[in-house]
Amino acid sequence: MVWLVVAGMLFLGGGCVQQGNATKDVSNFAFFYRQTDMKEVISYFVTSLYKANVCDRKKLYRFDKMRNETYEHIDTKVFVKQFVSILEESGKCRFLGVEKESADAVFYGNVSAIYQKNMVEKDMYYIFRLYLIDTKTGVLLWSDTKEIRKRASRALIGW
Repeated sequence: MVWLVVAGMLFLGGGCVQQGNATKDVSNFAFFYRQTDMKEVISYFVTSLYKANVCDRKKLYRFDKMRNETYEHIDTKVFVKQFVSILEESGKCRFLGVEKESADAVFYGNVSAIYQKNMVEKDMYYIFRLYLIDTKTGVLLWSDTKEIRKRASRALIGW
């Protein structure tokens, strides 16, 4: 009897959900965007910015906009606040509190998603892009992209 229940669960189960970097192996996780994804992306961008060595404590920075170009609700305001907070706390960047003030350089970015589905699995690619522009010259000082891939495999019956 137990083996019938186990076999039924395997046959009718909800499938496997995986997540990972688009260039790495995919690991088990939730299919849609989660809070842990935001932490991973922010950590990646902060590390990239430090490695590029473009932050200057003498300059003033501002984060203009982080646009959500996905069909999901991704709270970009929380993303921006956490990103700015980490950079402020590090002492490497100083951010303006008021958007109308003149900054030496401005961060902006976007998040987009690509959804693919076939008979066996669903893939969701989240693509995060950040840019840092010098406001006086218009020169791109830094940019980077982080991709997160999520995959769900179909059970034998249903998703």
